[in-house]
Amino acid sequence: MSLLDTQIKFISWKPGKYDVVAPVWAPTHKSNRYDQLPYVKAQDLPKSGKHIVCQFDARSKGDKLPSEESIRQIVTKDMINVGDRLWDCDNRTGLSLLDKFKIIASAKKYIGVDSGLTHLALMTNVPMVVLHKESWDAPFFYPKGQDIQFISLD
Repeated sequence: MSLLDTQIKFISWKPGKYDVVAPVWAPTHKSNRYDQLPYVKAQDLPKSGKHIVCQFDARSKGDKLPSEESIRQIVTKDMINVGDRLWDCDNRTGLSLLDKFKIIASAKKYIGVDSGLTHLALMTNVPMVVLHKESWDAPFFYPKGQDIQFISLD
């Protein structure tokens, strides 16, 4: 399955003010917990490179986004940013979704916040770090058993 073969569907469960979108292969689970849904890996992924990809989208804000100061302490000049907010690194914000996916899929590590790009990164074999505020239950929205590390920052 390539990225372009992947489809999404809306499911009826809505946690608060957010619409929930799931890949078509994700069944509507009785417990309504994302951490129990399977994610399918894309096929024909590029080989792992030496770069670290980061994404801290400005659209991800409110109670789930760590402070700008916390994020600045993590970003290094050699990271490739595929988000829409500029950081002190290699910013590639104007890319198509497919180009962003290719950069993520070829990375040695992905660091981001709870967002669409982070969920897209689940389709790769890249180890992930998801940053979130302590008040945001980020692990609830991700499958268990994946190569994901959650770090709480304020």
